[in-house]
Amino acid sequence: MKFYLPDFDTLLHLNLSLLQLHHFHPEYFHEGIEFGGIYGTFPGAIWNGGRLLCGSTSSTRMKETIALLNDADIPLRYTYTNPLLEEKHLYDTYCNLTMELANNGMNEVIINSPILEEYLRKNYPNFKYILSTTRCERDLGKINEATEQYDLVVIDYRDNYNFDFLEGIKNKDKIELLINAYCHPNCKLRQKHYETIAKHQLNFEMMNPETDGELAGGCPTYRRGFYDILEFPSVIKVDDLYGKYTDMGFSHFKIEGRTMPIAQVMESYIYYLVKPEYQNQVRLTLLSQCIKG
Repeated sequence: MKFYLPDFDTLLHLNLSLLQLHHFHPEYFHEGIEFGGIYGTFPGAIWNGGRLLCGSTSSTRMKETIALLNDADIPLRYTYTNPLLEEKHLYDTYCNLTMELANNGMNEVIINSPILEEYLRKNYPNFKYILSTTRCERDLGKINEATEQYDLVVIDYRDNYNFDFLEGIKNKDKIELLINAYCHPNCKLRQKHYETIAKHQLNFEMMNPETDGELAGGCPTYRRGFYDILEFPSVIKVDDLYGKYTDMGFSHFKIEGRTMPIAQVMESYIYYLVKPEYQNQVRLTLLSQCIKG
C-alpha cells in the first residue's frame, strides 16, 4: 500500500526524516507501507490550486528538492489544480521551469483544468497524471472512465464511506483515497473556496478579510486539530484503513496537510502509519530531528 505525503517545500525536512526512519526501522510501521510520492508546489506557481502559496523559489532550490526526493526513489508530485486557468497562463515561465527541472520520468502532476492537462500532456509526456479530488467528480461511470485515462484518480472524499459506490469502481488499483480531509464533507462553500484560492494564486495576493469574508481564514468548517477531524464522517479511521479498504482492493492513500502546522501533520503520520506500541518513540524521534533541522 502506498501513501502520498503533503508538502515537499515547508514540510520537506519532516518528510525526509519520516522516510529515513521507515528505512532504518520498518518494524515501527504497519506492514506493507510504501511512500508513493510527496505532493505540493513551489511557492508562487500560478498553476497551483487547493491551497494558497505565494512567494517564490530559486531554480537552485528546486533542483536540490527534486534531487533529494528522486535520489530516494520518491516521486515529486505537483498540485497544479487551479480551475481558473486560461490559455495565457499556460506559458508562465516559472511554472514551465518547474516542469522542465523535474522532467526525468519519475515525477507526477495532479491536474484539474482540461486546458492545462492538454498543454502538459503535449509538452511533458514523461510525467504521470493524476485527476484531482478538486474536480469533485461523483459519477461512478465517469470515475471508471477516468481510471482508463489517468495514472491515478483521487476521488471526492465525500464518498469515502459510500461502500456501494466504492464497490462499483472497476479499477480500484487506480484509485487514490484522501483519508483525512480537514474540510467537513457537508461544507457548502468548498467549491467557492477553491475558486477564491485560485483567483488569489493567479494575482499573487493573499486573502483579505475585507473582500473575502469568512473564506479569508480558511473554510468555515475547517478544523485545525487532527484528532478533532476524526469525528468527520469522511475521515477514514485507521482500523478501517488496514481492514475494510485494503480488503476491498484499495492501495493508494493520500494524507492531507499542506499549509498545516507541522505538529498536526506529524500526528496524522503517527496515527496512520505507526504501530501503537511505537507511536511515542516515533513522535519523539521526529520532534528531535525537526528541532535539529
